[in-house]
Amino acid sequence: MKKGRQAVKHTSSNSYKNAVEVCSYVLEEQRFVRLENKYQSGKLLLIITNSKTGERNESLKTTKRNSNCHGYGVQSVRRVVEKYNGTVSFTDEGEVFEASVMLYGIEAKE
Repeated sequence: MKKGRQAVKHTSSNSYKNAVEVCSYVLEEQRFVRLENKYQSGKLLLIITNSKTGERNESLKTTKRNSNCHGYGVQSVRRVVEKYNGTVSFTDEGEVFEASVMLYGIEAKE
């Protein structure tokens, strides 16, 4: 497997699943999930932006009832980012959430 492919898959799928789930609590006409991927010379930028309820969650802790089984996504993304000497930021604006991840040393699929 090319270097970083599994990490990219894990990071993007986890972030996407969370975005879709959070959108389910928003009125249908206000729901959105926006994905941006940019790759250049071993660098991958992944940005996921989604609608959410107006409540801010600056601690990024899970709001699911069974928190013992959930809430590991942010930690998991941070581990991948650290492994690839990347950067990550999470921004909660109340009605919009954005996760931005930059990974380095990722090989392109041939």
